[in-house]
Amino acid sequence: VSHNNLTIISHFRHNPKLQELNLSNNSITALPQLKSNTKLKKLNLGDNSIFSLKAAQQCLPPSLSILLLINNNIKQFTDIKYLSELVDLHTLDVRNNQFHEYLFSNSMDYRPFAAFICGNLTILDTENVTYEEK
Repeated sequence: VSHNNLTIISHFRHNPKLQELNLSNNSITALPQLKSNTKLKKLNLGDNSIFSLKAAQQCLPPSLSILLLINNNIKQFTDIKYLSELVDLHTLDVRNNQFHEYLFSNSMDYRPFAAFICGNLTILDTENVTYEEK
């Protein structure tokens, strides 16, 4: 369902067999309600307009192992803390979000924070998470 200019996702609220969902390249501004999709492993929300992860615990199923949020409008890198209950999450991609500009201008690195909060991460922004980052 990528490239459809979707703003609201309601058809996928309860699909118990759904394992992978590609909602990239739409006009989604908030995390969709997918919590009841208990088999969902991979979610691609890249190239949308999502600005916050605060609703992650209410919206995303703990079964997620891959979450792609590249090219969105996430303003605060600390929003990653809302992903802490995704205990199976091993791959996270948050490249090219608004918070990167702030971090770059202040010579800050969010990778250790993300690796600590999401303790099972092995890949962050297409790069392996190092022992030093954990």
